[in-house]
Formats: sequence, structure tokens, C-alpha cells
Amino acid sequence: MLTCVLFPDFAVAIERQHNPALSSKPLLIASTDRHQRVVASSSDLRAFGVKRGDSIRQALLLCPEAEVIPANNETYQRVAEETAQSLHVYANTVELEYQSTHTAFYLATDDPEIATVFPAQIAVAANKFTARVAAAYAAQPVYVEPGDEAAFLESYPVTLLPLNTELRRRLPLLG
Repeated sequence: MLTCVLFPDFAVAIERQHNPALSSKPLLIASTDRHQRVVASSSDLRAFGVKRGDSIRQALLLCPEAEVIPANNETYQRVAEETAQSLHVYANTVELEYQSTHTAFYLATDDPEIATVFPAQIAVAANKFTARVAAAYAAQPVYVEPGDEAAFLESYPVTLLPLNTELRRRLPLLG
């Protein structure tokens, strides 16, 4: 079995940990290039309609009180790698899927103790895709029994599948 430990808003959590004054403010993390774009944002900003890739200017129009800070991708990546190393206590194999928005760690274990240790969304399933969907959308730790993946996933939209544009266009045609 495979356990997915999912940390939503990973970069935001790191910035808030390093600077507690940011903990109560809507937070925008901006790319450091000339055309500043949203790299990550706090969940409250998504409620205003802010999305990754929006211009900072557009995001501030949606939520003028947001605090904007530059992205520190090296720090986020380093913390993700350090976290992956610390997870080896629970499993010999730990695979990191880093994104500044959501970062997932896949552990080759179904140890339920993990759910009590980490302030993260956790799911156990036989494969990465099912574990990731379960962790991302469940309010509490989820255990998907082997063989029950299809039944579990049928209630979720097909847009969760990693499909290219042409396959997304064809799916409705196929029913």
C-alpha cells in the first residue's frame, strides 16, 4: 500500500512559519521575474478567485489587502527535501512530488500512525493517483481498500485525470 501525505499551500505554510506576522493575512507569493505572477496563495485568496498564474496586479484587484512576497523556491524545495528525509522514519521508500502550491510525499507504508503525526491531508491506497485524489479531497484520513479504487474515484470529476487537451476534448464524445 501507498500513503500520500499532502501538504496544501506548502509555500504559504513555510513563509508563515518563517514570519508569524503573515499568519493572519491573505498571502500572495509572487514570481521573481519581470512579469510578476502568482506562484502560490493562501486558501482565503482562492475564495476571491485568485489562481496560480494570475498577474499580481490582477490578484490585488481581487483582494487589495493581500500581502505580496517574492517566491523563495530554493527554500521551499530544501524544506520539501528535508521533510522527505524525515519521513524515512515511517517508510524505507519516500517519493517527493514538489509544487509550491501542494506538495505530496508518497510513502511505501499504510501505517495509520502517520495521520496523528502530521498536520496534513493523508490517504492510503494501492496507487499514487488514488492516494493523491483521496488526500486532496478528503476532510479526514482515508483508506481505500485494494480493488475499491474505481468505486472510490467514480464520484470525482474526470478533469482530475492527467489528460492532454485532445483527450479532454474526446472524452465527452465517448460518453
